[in-house]
Amino acid sequence: MKKYNVIWVFVDSVRRYYSDDDRSRLEYMDEFAKESVEFKNVVTSAPSTYMSVSAMMTGCHSYFISRNFSDFSFDDKQINSLPHRLLSHGYENFSFWMHPVSRTYMRQILPGVERAFWPRGFKNHLWWNNRMIVDLVKSTLQKMTPSDSPKFFFVDFNCREDPTTNECVKDVFEQFKAHGYDDSNSIMVLCSDHGYPDPGKDEGHPAYYRKMNVSHDLLLTDDNIMIPMSIRYPGCPKGKKVETTIGTIDMMPTVMDILGLDRSSYCDAHGTSLLPLINGHPEVSSDMAGRFQRSDSRFSMQTGKGTAIRNGEFKYIYYHDDIRGKGNEEFFDVINDPEERVNLISSDDLTIQQGVSLFRRMYNKSEEEAFEFQLKYLLSRFEPEYEDLVMNSDSVLVLDSCNPIFADLIVSICRKIKPNIECVLLLVEHEEVEFFKFDNVISSEGSSWAEVAKADIPLDLINRLFDLVMVPYNTSEGRDNASLKSFLRKLSPKKAVWLDYNMEVPSGFSQKYNKNYIVARWAGIRSDPLKAISSVKRKLIRILASVFRSNVKDN
Repeated sequence: MKKYNVIWVFVDSVRRYYSDDDRSRLEYMDEFAKESVEFKNVVTSAPSTYMSVSAMMTGCHSYFISRNFSDFSFDDKQINSLPHRLLSHGYENFSFWMHPVSRTYMRQILPGVERAFWPRGFKNHLWWNNRMIVDLVKSTLQKMTPSDSPKFFFVDFNCREDPTTNECVKDVFEQFKAHGYDDSNSIMVLCSDHGYPDPGKDEGHPAYYRKMNVSHDLLLTDDNIMIPMSIRYPGCPKGKKVETTIGTIDMMPTVMDILGLDRSSYCDAHGTSLLPLINGHPEVSSDMAGRFQRSDSRFSMQTGKGTAIRNGEFKYIYYHDDIRGKGNEEFFDVINDPEERVNLISSDDLTIQQGVSLFRRMYNKSEEEAFEFQLKYLLSRFEPEYEDLVMNSDSVLVLDSCNPIFADLIVSICRKIKPNIECVLLLVEHEEVEFFKFDNVISSEGSSWAEVAKADIPLDLINRLFDLVMVPYNTSEGRDNASLKSFLRKLSPKKAVWLDYNMEVPSGFSQKYNKNYIVARWAGIRSDPLKAISSVKRKLIRILASVFRSNVKDN
């Protein structure tokens, strides 16, 4: 293995081209590219920072990594990140985040630099601007204890309303060079996480967002999902331009390949090393040109999600719910229509029709792969005590209080545990056609939990029919979960399980245990004590994590 240092600098929401606003490509990016390999057509995994950076650092599609932003939790036991992989090879890790929320949310992937390195006056609850980030990097480099260990640095900048951004990015690279980190001993990456809608288009103006009730990160136009990216490393072909369309998920495998690490050490990544493409292997260039890249505007179970499938010629977009028109599709010729003005989804042209069919198949394939991944992962997080509840139940009622995909996953998990269990949905928030796994559906007398809580529903009959009630708990902002709780108090089921999108009990809840459950649980403990000990250990870890999060917020 080559123990090169790794320096990864990203600038939030910079487009890949020059424009007249503060989201323009930086001049320093051209200067940096002269000594690097520049990728001209890079598709970000998401036009949202946390999703995009998570994908870059793991080489995995962002919609695999988490299910919901409000309870975002990166599980490094399931998906490994570049910093953690390098840590196992003796690297020291240093990450410099501007936003206090980022320092909390992203600490499992890119843990922030320790307080001992902070200059005087830095507070964890404050936003650190671009100049402060440069000062923090400088302070860290000065205070670091000399060692032979290779280093990983991640530096976060933001171009919004800061005319000094270009100089700050240049300054930070000069700081690294002044402290001995250069292209003889370091891999350096300079990129953005996503672009931004162009002000020359309707989609680039605040009035459009207000009219359409959307935010910039719901848009999947090329100005928003195509990013600038260059990589420099010892012996790289300086000044080379790569036109082949690639994805941000390819950069982690590329760094690992440059370091000389075997593919088996990052075989779980969805991305592919770009080193053969850089080195000009003809067969690799041909294979790479035929790849499809995916970009998602939300995590897999969030509201407002859209999905783009793009290659070097066309782009297909599917909208998942009512925010952008549920089931709506778009298909663009990105070569001849770079501003995406003409939607070809209904074209009579046979070639276009065949293209649409191909892109739909790629989209559906990726959805199936994501479902199977989430099923395997969430099943691994399903507590043994819940397994006992399912095993001791003949029928389960699942409440329509979450994304339909999550409800279907709960059914699939129940049937993995007990194949013949009857699964019935109490339909409230969605349409029946959105669910695929249930044996039967009970339609409620309302379209919201507030209405259902007031409705005249035969609660005694429901409790006689179902041994277990599963309550998926969506923690997203703006949800009326108070009414959901009111309904559950009214229903008062014999056994109920509350679960958020991480298969954890939401804060402030406790599961309802009865005599039958206690007997079943004790039998489970006696039959498999190690499994019970593992369950207790996981709960203790969650408690400690919760205490840690509280301390972080307090500081």
